[in-house]
Amino acid sequence: MSDEDAIASFVSPEVGFSLAYAKAFIEIHRAIETQWLKPEFANSTETVAEMSFNQFVQTVLKPAILND
Repeated sequence: MSDEDAIASFVSPEVGFSLAYAKAFIEIHRAIETQWLKPEFANSTETVAEMSFNQFVQTVLKPAILND
């Protein structure tokens, strides 16, 4: 699918992205695809582990807020 076709799909009433958001969405995905944009952290069990929202709040968010 071309970028133009993808943008047209994203701005369709069924999806509802704004034109600016659709273009930015494509741009960021192209940057990842070409490896111009790389993740800050490598995949590890810590960065890709599944957890519930409650687990996230208790183990990540709450400690971060209380330490500030």
